[in-house]
Amino acid sequence: MNPLLVALPVGVIAFALASKKKSDETDEDEAMVAEAEAAEEAQRAEDIADATTSEAIAVGKVSGSKAKAGTVLTAEKVAEKVAVLIAKGEPREMRKQAELFETLGWHDAAQSLRDEAERIELGAKKPVKKEAKPKKAVSAIRRRSAKPKPKAKPKPKPKPKPKAKPKPKPRPKPAVAKAESPERKAARELSEYLWGLGGLGARYKEDRDFVKSKQAQLGVTADGAYGAGTASAILPHGIVPSPPLYWSRTKSKATADKSRFLTLAEDYRAKDAGGGQDALWARLIADTKRS
Repeated sequence: MNPLLVALPVGVIAFALASKKKSDETDEDEAMVAEAEAAEEAQRAEDIADATTSEAIAVGKVSGSKAKAGTVLTAEKVAEKVAVLIAKGEPREMRKQAELFETLGWHDAAQSLRDEAERIELGAKKPVKKEAKPKKAVSAIRRRSAKPKPKAKPKPKPKPKPKAKPKPKPRPKPAVAKAESPERKAARELSEYLWGLGGLGARYKEDRDFVKSKQAQLGVTADGAYGAGTASAILPHGIVPSPPLYWSRTKSKATADKSRFLTLAEDYRAKDAGGGQDALWARLIADTKRS
């Protein structure tokens, strides 16, 4: 045993031994870490060494030298290349080198170059913002003293206008009787006279002079014989004539005249439908047929 140790107190010796043991353990841990890093670096070097000839040539380009196939690209060289490109600040070169790094498996380095290139490009496109002028500060005293604006009073709703009373409808003017024309008066008086004698029963009983005068007023042949011609002249005046009393002695002509008169009478009867003379019209048609 070392004579110096014998001279020292037991506590000091124990502390020294413990310190030495701890130092030895620390040295062993550091040695293990260094050994692990060396193994990882060796494995990465083996992976790169297995790359094809084209990749090895690309490695030489990355390192900036005319490297031969089989050249190993270390992490230090990759970091150095990344730092050089970032210092140059050329986004195009950064993206080109990032593609090579991506091919060789240095993904982190490739992503770093792409991020830096994008940051530089965005910075170049970013518009320069104009400095906004500071707004004038409003003093607190002024804010406190300012009175709120009074609310506008709602406008009163306009009173509804009274509805105008409807004007009374004008009363219909009393119908003024039109003056009867001489022709209509003659037609009415002749019809009333013959109907008063019994219609067909007036044959040979009528006053020929009276009949002749009315025929003259109607504008027909004034011969005193009341026939189809005189009766036809009465129809346009809206009066139902007495049936004709006399017909032509020629049977064919008499038949034709009767047919023509009945057709005309039926037309005027239709026009006067609802006029209150239906019974008189029926009697005219029936008496004419049997006359």
